[in-house]
Amino acid sequence: MNRKKTFILVILAWIFILSLQNISAEENKYYSTYGYEQLTSKKEKKLYRALEKKMNQFQNSSKNLSEKDDYIGFDYKIPEELQLSKETTLDLWEMLQNMHPEYFWAYYISYYSSPDAKGQTKLVTRILLHCYPDYANGEERQKLWTSIQEEIEYNYMSLINEEMPDYEKEYRIHNELIKRIRYSKIGDDIIAETWSQNIVGVFTDMHISVCAGYAKAFQLLMNRCEVECFYVSGYILDETTNEKGAHAWNVVCLDNEWYNVDVTWDDTDEGNGETIPRYDYFNFTDSADPSRTLEETIYSVPSCDSTTYCFANVKQLLINSGTITAEELPDNDTTEDWEPTGLLKKLFDFIASWFLFLPPYFHI
Repeated sequence: MNRKKTFILVILAWIFILSLQNISAEENKYYSTYGYEQLTSKKEKKLYRALEKKMNQFQNSSKNLSEKDDYIGFDYKIPEELQLSKETTLDLWEMLQNMHPEYFWAYYISYYSSPDAKGQTKLVTRILLHCYPDYANGEERQKLWTSIQEEIEYNYMSLINEEMPDYEKEYRIHNELIKRIRYSKIGDDIIAETWSQNIVGVFTDMHISVCAGYAKAFQLLMNRCEVECFYVSGYILDETTNEKGAHAWNVVCLDNEWYNVDVTWDDTDEGNGETIPRYDYFNFTDSADPSRTLEETIYSVPSCDSTTYCFANVKQLLINSGTITAEELPDNDTTEDWEPTGLLKKLFDFIASWFLFLPPYFHI
């Protein structure tokens, strides 16, 4: 074989290897398409896709940002045919953040607007993406993103295979997150650093996060497993103080049915230094926790009212398949024993008192 043929074969081999790498990168889908699929306006869909493209370009760039430029990642001049009102544009931006946990560097957007042709509605003509100052250095940002992906593949995806049913993938991801992450708190003080609010605190050596980080990490991992899941935020009502506290969790789709999952609240320290997962908030229904209210979004969050894959059923499925033994999981029965009340209680008390006077052979 002459040198020319050898050279051509080497070049072709490298092209093949690079194409495989590109395919592999495209297959690593970390985000949800649920919000996009809920949009009914073609204009909204096109603007959403355009913003996604800009975000992805910045995600893969090593562009350095500075305080002088207000940490602007990109400046997007919106084509006239895609210009929408301020309210709709901001709604689409919020949806983009909720559906894409991998954009850990994204902070907020500023915008320019001008009246439409009729002079009635102000349309957004230009969007500027501002990033967190922590991720201003392009080279460091790229190294961080690479290390995050390595952590995802090595410590989480190594536990998953394509033959697993989706509920088992969910079970394994749920438990592994709880095993590796602790809540970002020192005493009674919550650590509110930037990294605790996104996936950085989860997928780096810190392994510390708050509810937003837990939920974004769970969303990313489930979508990487090809299970539809997205981030939701809302409020929890404290019945003792009647005050609402902000919180974030997930909804996940199994066999076309939706379930609530709150990994944060399933992460509990048993006091012996070992974090043992519980399953009180694993695939629970909306009615199981009426203290929760959702924030309003441009897309509708699906109702979660199915119990097909509630924890008790998933546990039995895992046992039946030989994946786990009964001893490996708690009963997770947190319901209180039923007790009669009101007139029914009085009736039961009367029967009980009458029962005491019966001859012994009537007693059970």
